[in-house]
Amino acid sequence: MQKKNSFSSTEDIKDQLHLLELEYNQEKESCREQSESMQILRKVKRGICWFPLAIGKSYYNSLNNLVVEVERIEDKEIDHLFEPGKTVNFFTPDLYTGTGKNLSFTGQVSYVNENRMVIAVPSPAIVEQMREKEQIGVQLYFDETSYKTMFESLR
Repeated sequence: MQKKNSFSSTEDIKDQLHLLELEYNQEKESCREQSESMQILRKVKRGICWFPLAIGKSYYNSLNNLVVEVERIEDKEIDHLFEPGKTVNFFTPDLYTGTGKNLSFTGQVSYVNENRMVIAVPSPAIVEQMREKEQIGVQLYFDETSYKTMFESLR
């Protein structure tokens, strides 16, 4: 005799969705904490960060996304892991601790070539905020792609 399952399929999916949300939130917070606590120089040497940056022109690309050009001005000989489609965030340095403070938005790499990168950003105000910073850097950030796919599947 087969044991009867006490959950319906709908309840089981809701439970899975809830657990996935918990995992997503935990992993995103862990990534944020790690990105803010790791020394900038260490991230640069790992190829997951460019600092400092020169902010170039901004424009709307062929997909009508606002993009901003950035260029690394130091450590140009270090290989990096930036590539199109990767999620990034910008930060300002805390010169006392050597760590960075994340800005409140993320972008997506549209194009990268050696020491120049084009990044899609959410709004023109963001570009102005970036230009106002005395020093700014960019780093790889939490990639939500697989989570988005899992959420869509469960919903």
